Amino acid sequence: MLVSHLEWRWQDRADFFIGANLSVYYAHEQLKRRQFHGPDFFLVRETDPRPRTSWVVWEEGGRYPD
Repeated sequence: MLVSHLEWRWQDRADFFIGANLSVYYAHEQLKRRQFHGPDFFLVRETDPRPRTSWVVWEEGGRYPD
C-alpha cells in the first residue's frame, strides 16, 4: 500500500526508485558470502526509475537507499 501511494503521489516525477522486497547489497563481500539485507521497502530519490532486481550500491555509483 505504501508503494502504491507513493507512486500515485509522485506520478509526475521520474527521479525516484522504490524497492519492495528486494535485496540491498552494500559490498562485494556480502555478495560472495550471500549476506544481504532485504528490507520490505526502500526509496532512492534523485535516481533513474528503471526496473531493478536488487539494489547494488557499487553499481549505482555508491548511492545508498534514502
